[in-house]
Order: sequence, then structure tokens, then C-alpha cells
Amino acid sequence: MEYTNKIGLVAGAELEYQLYERFSLSGGLLYSNQGTKTKDNPEFRNTSSTLHYLNIPLTANIYIAPDFAFHVGLQPGFALNSTDETWFKTFDFSIPIGLSYNIGAIQIDARYNLGLTNATKYDAVKIHNRVIQLTLGYRFEL
Repeated sequence: MEYTNKIGLVAGAELEYQLYERFSLSGGLLYSNQGTKTKDNPEFRNTSSTLHYLNIPLTANIYIAPDFAFHVGLQPGFALNSTDETWFKTFDFSIPIGLSYNIGAIQIDARYNLGLTNATKYDAVKIHNRVIQLTLGYRFEL
């Protein structure tokens, strides 16, 4: 079966705590619309799955330069609902890896979430969430 990419939405908030000049920790709460499309398969011709997750990214941030950071961490995700709730699990676990750049109060973030858990309820079918997220955010001091 051939899978293709699907464009979705990510929105939410993250908090960052600066421990040292070049190191911080962050945690967030993100809504993420994820899914896949299949094509060229006789049984599942051109089908689409949409998954809605509440993700909680917890990352360590290493500042390579004053406004440029590398992120890596852990991210549990909880399914809110999907197009087929009998097919997909309600829990997902991934490793977020990414880069961010700050321009004043604006933050540009690119992140890849490497799924570690099988998203389906069936052991014979292995589907792991692999998500690329591009976000634009506003930073403010608390």
C-alpha cells in the first residue's frame, strides 16, 4: 500500500524556561491535525484518514546562536477523535526534533515528530505517525 502526505493544522502554546544562556526546557499543549492518504491500492483506493491529537511536547532546547535553537524531546499524544475510531489507537508517543529561530518577538519553528508507537489497533498493520510541523509564533516574557 502506498501512503502519501496530508496537510493539517497545528495550534497551541508552549512555555520555555531558560536554565542557562544556551540551554532551556519547554513544555506545551498543541492541537495537531494529522493523517494520511492511500493511493493505488485495490482495497483502499484513494482513502484518507484524519486524526486529531492533543500533543504535549516536552523538549530540551540548545541555543546554537543567541536566537537559533535546536530542540529534542518526548511527546505523548492523545487522540481526540478520528475518521475511523475503531482502527486507530487513542495514544501516540513520538520524539520531536527541530529548529527554531527568533526574530524579535516572532518565532519560526520547524519540527519533525518521529512516531514510536503503532497508530493502529492491529499488530499486523504498522503505521507510525511521522509529522512535519512548521509554526509561526509570538514570544512574550512572563
